[in-house]
Amino acid sequence: MRSKRVAAFVLSASLCSLALSGAQAAVSVSFKDPDKFTDMAGREGGPADQRLLRELTAYFGKLGEKYLRPGQELSVEVSDIDRAGRVRPGGGINSPRILTDATWPKMTLRYELRDGGKLMASNAETLRDQSYLSHALPSGEGDDLRYEKRMLDDWFAVRFDPSAR
Repeated sequence: MRSKRVAAFVLSASLCSLALSGAQAAVSVSFKDPDKFTDMAGREGGPADQRLLRELTAYFGKLGEKYLRPGQELSVEVSDIDRAGRVRPGGGINSPRILTDATWPKMTLRYELRDGGKLMASNAETLRDQSYLSHALPSGEGDDLRYEKRMLDDWFAVRFDPSAR
């Protein structure tokens, strides 16, 4: 008798797990003409740095897991990125970025939020963090997008945090 109850519980737990995994929030990200972005070129001004685009895509997904409810879908199309700071002229893409008050991160995007297929929000926005140098951030060694990620953190919290509604 006990083995039947255990088997029934395991089966119920498995079905519940499948139902929850099918209802998870999803984020899809696309980049419109990334080779023309203000500040995402690869070496020597070549094509957009695919590593950075993959890292941003993954970060959007991470924020979606944190802020979106199960069943919600967020589609984001990024049309421009201007990273924090500037590389010295002739310095190359691997040169350190010079950060000043006038070189804040900026991202232009369009998004749609759907819940169960129903459109809940849609807008085109330009995100900026003009006070990016005043935020306490870890040194971020090795994180080339730390200021842009911070800007996305703030945007998600304002747009999609259910506790703020």
